[in-house]
Amino acid sequence: MANVLGKDCKFLMGDGASPEAFDEVAKCLVVGPPNRTWSFEDGTFHGQADLAMRNVATLFDEGSIGIEFMYDEEETEHAALRSRLFAATNGLNNYQIDFGGVFTATFAAWVEKPNWTINKGNHLKLTANLKIDGPVTYADVE
Repeated sequence: MANVLGKDCKFLMGDGASPEAFDEVAKCLVVGPPNRTWSFEDGTFHGQADLAMRNVATLFDEGSIGIEFMYDEEETEHAALRSRLFAATNGLNNYQIDFGGVFTATFAAWVEKPNWTINKGNHLKLTANLKIDGPVTYADVE
């Protein structure tokens, strides 16, 4: 699956307030959807006749998502996100992906691998991975 921000999809970041409000990060080019993987334990009873291995799902990891956007210091959310990405201490923050007004995925994440690049035309592009902490909550948009 390509990690391309689809039509009308939005990447938002939480403000940390209670109740939390989410603001869109403008000029977001790419956001990868969460990619859950399960870990398994061997649950095989060795006396079973078919000799086939059995697995027991234990814990799942929601993985990481990649984000990429054209940086603009005038955008309030860009300055706030930049300070999160390059902070001396990495904090856990809440984010949300709005899938075209159909449903949302809300999650807490740590910042991994922030990186600046300069594109053709001297535009700053910021990329990072967000390591998801805990479950992703999916909800239909009403």
